[in-house]
Amino acid sequence: MNKMNLARIDLNLLVVFNEVWDCGSVTDAAGRLGLSQPAVSHALGRLRALLDDPLFIRSGGRLAPTARAVALASPLREALGAVERALKEPTFAPAETKRRFTIGASEFTSLTLLPMLCPELSAQAPGASFTFQGIDESVYDLLADGRLDVAFWATDPPGDPFSSAELFRETHVVVVGSHHPLAQGNHRRSLSLEGYLAYPHLKVNFTTTIPNLIDTALSAIGQSRSVALETAHLAATAAILRATPFVMTIPSRVLNAIGSEGLTTYPVPFDVPDFVYRVLWHRWADREPGSIWLRDQIVRSAMALTD
Repeated sequence: MNKMNLARIDLNLLVVFNEVWDCGSVTDAAGRLGLSQPAVSHALGRLRALLDDPLFIRSGGRLAPTARAVALASPLREALGAVERALKEPTFAPAETKRRFTIGASEFTSLTLLPMLCPELSAQAPGASFTFQGIDESVYDLLADGRLDVAFWATDPPGDPFSSAELFRETHVVVVGSHHPLAQGNHRRSLSLEGYLAYPHLKVNFTTTIPNLIDTALSAIGQSRSVALETAHLAATAAILRATPFVMTIPSRVLNAIGSEGLTTYPVPFDVPDFVYRVLWHRWADREPGSIWLRDQIVRSAMALTD
């Protein structure tokens, strides 16, 4: 059968053939299909004309297949099964999957959310693997072509064709080493804007997707800070503060993660907007079961983190 013939085939004719093959009777096939006997006879007639073969002949009160029908039965049954599987709503079984998930995450995510999220992922999907990688300006392309399943996000969401869900809102705190002049005398009780600006700063840039809210807020009131050290890494900042006269302004959850031993903290002495932390994905994954499951676990872990 050539490609031109395939364009002429009504899939329903193959369904009728399969039922007649199973039943050996047009009447019984009609009952199983929920059709009238004439409708099934008509469909069988169309397929006979298309294939130029009687397909079934009456024998002892039943319909016996011709040699052509015998040759067609197995491949047609496989084809119908493939079509049915293709059209079936996809499912995802975490306990059985061997899927590899790739997630865009910054060090902020690693310090704050992953310690709670990763045990849940491992427990629910022990056969799956999870890769966390840094993100940059290529994140949109990575999400669009499936090289990233989701990414964590701390700026305004980009909109269509991307979707997002809020995880939590984050505030900032000011941190200095306990030996710092700001941690001595009257400064221990409160921190003024003048005191904040009087000392060099340790500035942390988490990722290229997050603007520095501190510098933006200072600029809005006509001020700026003197940055002595700038880094993209958080893990060593506590040790640096304990040994330097630097001032650092970081999200409060980071302080919880790195520990406050040997440090003194203050509220930020000027208005800094909270940032909303989100999980971001491409719209193609809106209804993909594996992606839905992953996002659900992320949201649940974030909710537990804020409790």
